[in-house]
Amino acid sequence: MDKKKKLFAISIVVLLGLLLAYDNFYRSLAEKRGEIVQSKDLKLQTLKKYKTIVAQKAAIEKENSDNKAMMEQVKKYTIQAKTPALAGADLQNIVQPIITARGGNVTRINVKQGEKSEKVEKSEKVEKSDKGVKGKKGEKDEKGENAPPFQKITVELDTTMPNVTVLNDVLYEIETRKPVLAIKKLDIRGINFMNPIDLFASFEIEVLTQ
Repeated sequence: MDKKKKLFAISIVVLLGLLLAYDNFYRSLAEKRGEIVQSKDLKLQTLKKYKTIVAQKAAIEKENSDNKAMMEQVKKYTIQAKTPALAGADLQNIVQPIITARGGNVTRINVKQGEKSEKVEKSEKVEKSDKGVKGKKGEKDEKGENAPPFQKITVELDTTMPNVTVLNDVLYEIETRKPVLAIKKLDIRGINFMNPIDLFASFEIEVLTQ
């Protein structure tokens, strides 16, 4: 009986040891499985982020390409000049030959300064109201960093035309050429009412500069 009891007791101890070893082994496998699942989820999230970034990059590159193409088109319709004064000189050099090449004569030409944007005007009002403050914002306005992307340059001309046909040709050339010129004001009068062939024409022409 004592041997049977000892064998039974030993069997119980061995069984408990096996159960404990199995439990530890199962827990270890479960923990490793959890780590593997967690690592897999993290990798999937990282992959999704990369896919999103790649998709956004492609969209941004396409947008930049479209913007560049649009700016190239804009350059064809505007005067490219470093300052409004240079843009005004370019506008004068464009308009005057159109008139004189067709037999017209320019008797007066005046380039008006470009219009200020609403943003710059508001900035100047703020500076006047804050006389005691000398901020960097005012310095930026003086440098022109807050200037609008486009400015209007206007040229005023008084001209004489030998006849209506020449006037029509001049108007057609001005309104169909590039950069785009807009005739804002036009005053036409006969020079001699007894023989109304020669004409006096006063223009106000605008163009955008960048």
